Amino acid sequence: MAQRSIRQQATAFFLRAEISNLFFFLLDEYLDESQECQLCDTFCDKCTGPEPNNCISCPSTRFFDDGRCVMQCPRGKFEFKRQCHLCHHTCLDCSGSEPNKCTACGTDRRGMERFLYQGECKEGCPPGHYHSQHTCVPCSGHCEVCLDSRHCKKCFRGYYLTQNVCQKHSCRKGEVEDPDSEDCIPCSEGCQNCQLDDPRICIACIQNYYMYKQRCYKYCPEDTYRDESSLQCRQCPSNCDRCDKDKCDLCKEGFYLSGDTCVAECGEGFFNDDMFRECEPCHRSCKTCVGYSYKNCTGCKKDFLLSHGQCLDPRNYQPTGKFWDDENKQLQSCDPSCRTCDKSAKVCTSCPEGNFLIHDTCVSQCPQQTFANVESGKCEMCMDSCEVCSDLWHCQKCQVEQDQPFFLHKGRCLQECPEGYFNDSGTCKECSESCKTCMGNATKCQSCKSPLLLEQWECKPTCSERHFAFDGICKHCPEMCQECIHSETCKECMDEFLLHEGKCVEDCPSHFYAEKHCFPCHEHCKDCDGPDSDDCTECAISYFVLYGGMCFEDCPEGTYYEKETEDCQACNRTCQTCSSSTACLTCRNGLILSHNGHCVASGYCSHTEYYDQNTQTCKACHKKCFRCSGPTEHQCLGCANNRYLLSKCLDPPSRLHSTPRT
Repeated sequence: MAQRSIRQQATAFFLRAEISNLFFFLLDEYLDESQECQLCDTFCDKCTGPEPNNCISCPSTRFFDDGRCVMQCPRGKFEFKRQCHLCHHTCLDCSGSEPNKCTACGTDRRGMERFLYQGECKEGCPPGHYHSQHTCVPCSGHCEVCLDSRHCKKCFRGYYLTQNVCQKHSCRKGEVEDPDSEDCIPCSEGCQNCQLDDPRICIACIQNYYMYKQRCYKYCPEDTYRDESSLQCRQCPSNCDRCDKDKCDLCKEGFYLSGDTCVAECGEGFFNDDMFRECEPCHRSCKTCVGYSYKNCTGCKKDFLLSHGQCLDPRNYQPTGKFWDDENKQLQSCDPSCRTCDKSAKVCTSCPEGNFLIHDTCVSQCPQQTFANVESGKCEMCMDSCEVCSDLWHCQKCQVEQDQPFFLHKGRCLQECPEGYFNDSGTCKECSESCKTCMGNATKCQSCKSPLLLEQWECKPTCSERHFAFDGICKHCPEMCQECIHSETCKECMDEFLLHEGKCVEDCPSHFYAEKHCFPCHEHCKDCDGPDSDDCTECAISYFVLYGGMCFEDCPEGTYYEKETEDCQACNRTCQTCSSSTACLTCRNGLILSHNGHCVASGYCSHTEYYDQNTQTCKACHKKCFRCSGPTEHQCLGCANNRYLLSKCLDPPSRLHSTPRT
């Protein structure tokens, strides 16, 4: 309403200026009711009246604050575009309106103390901090609960307390501390020591394992070989796929093994064997060739002629099924099992169609660990570790060895199944679509594809109730938590528990009361059942006394301190002040105090008392008086113990005379 009034006055001002043909006016003046220009307050740039709170704009050296121009914004407000704006209700002071822009904290509008932590005024400091002057201050290193920077009471997991200092628990060999849980977790397989922040990165390997690219392998991976001197897997030479320290065993695709070197093209007398990636020798009759057979020649040695892929000695040409017998100097027939032979009838060099050459013999079926190569007509070796294959690149069954099992994967024998596959009776089978890795069967996940989360071997889009997501895994909330942020901090507790500083407790500690959460008591209370000063059930200061839910230094008027209950109890309703429930010290208006501590109506003193006008109390008569008007024996109105009154109470005559002499 105040801002609307200012805008209405400003509008009226400009309308009047237009009507009066005023084409300009001074910035620090306003029109009064008589349409005359009057000076604004000293600090205003523009105004609607003479008062300091009538400003509508300010000079560049001041800030606008609810109609005033001030040198700086007051506490609880912040400056933005030369105007003062209210801080968030939790802040005592701030640099912006959001709850995380606080610069100072205090007691909020509910009377709750708040403490500054990372720009927010929180109800309590997080673990690892203590509060000082409404600010959360870090405890000393690895301390979870402390009184101040020098007095630690409890350490974080993985540390123990000794002389107010948190010392680290040390992990055993082959273990490293998890930076999140601070538990000792095993390094990756084969690691003797591993990197602190990543147990998969090895620094040293155990016996019979070899280091390669910061990991330990029992069997060196492809492209590497085992170096026993350094206990490392060394990289094979250029273009080599498999090797040992002395030589290359298998070249990369597109290269061929010639001696110990991988070459792009084989030399004279050799041909490129694409299947084995080796330079294989041509038939002895060929100078150059494209295969093993004598029929695969592309060029011949001196004095030999090339005919349909064969190099023939014009002086000694041997037809199919014959061989030259040097001893008899004549052609002899090969064994029927051979298509061609050399120097002996049973030393086959090629076989009839449907049979294959192995160790100079023709067989109809190649033995295990070999396959029938139709192109070469030979039984050739399967790849390493393969028991049955259809060709060099397609294994159908892997060898079974007790100390080193192999697993069949896409026609190859591997030492372990790749990621996304699991071992099923020696064969690598694919995990289910949601699993990144699995074990035992396709649906028993060990890790999940992002953004799914792993919980009880299953990949889910979200974690179940009372779980939280951490590093792609659903972990259980702390005991008694209904909902949590991580393994140390609860957001909501189960019904029979109360939330206090991120923990679920059965009862709130001293200085807090329960209302689903633990809220702080009033500063006067040690224990309470509400936030106000009259909700105390025990006082914060030990020598203060409790009455009506409030704490007093002394019992208030109309009450007395009861030692048995250690609190203030109400006096008898006739007392104004008292020392016990039966002994008044002063009386309420119209009543007087008797000598036995009771308050009675005026004029109702007992027979042995008189009314003292000055103190307005009943006082005892002289011991000789039965009734009296004052304290002396001369003010008796009646006598006690058979005395008789004669201006004062005298003893009976028998007591006045001495005993007669004998």
